[in-house]
Amino acid sequence: IYGHNRLHLFGGLGGLKIGDEIIVKSQQKDFVFEVAQMRNVEPQDVDAIISDKQQLTLYTCDGSFDQKRLVVISYPKT
Repeated sequence: IYGHNRLHLFGGLGGLKIGDEIIVKSQQKDFVFEVAQMRNVEPQDVDAIISDKQQLTLYTCDGSFDQKRLVVISYPKT
């Protein structure tokens, strides 16, 4: 899921830590994920967001003048 690095969108992603919970709510169920990885990548590194695993990947701009991308990978919490 991509969101702009704005406070009301994904501006707080940089404050997450490994082990933090992310909760995605739907009308039927809450899905709980645990942050496993956080890394900065170059904008052209699209492989950083591709996976065949069951995971939630959050992606936003980061760094000076948004020159990097922040990738947060989390897995379903068991």
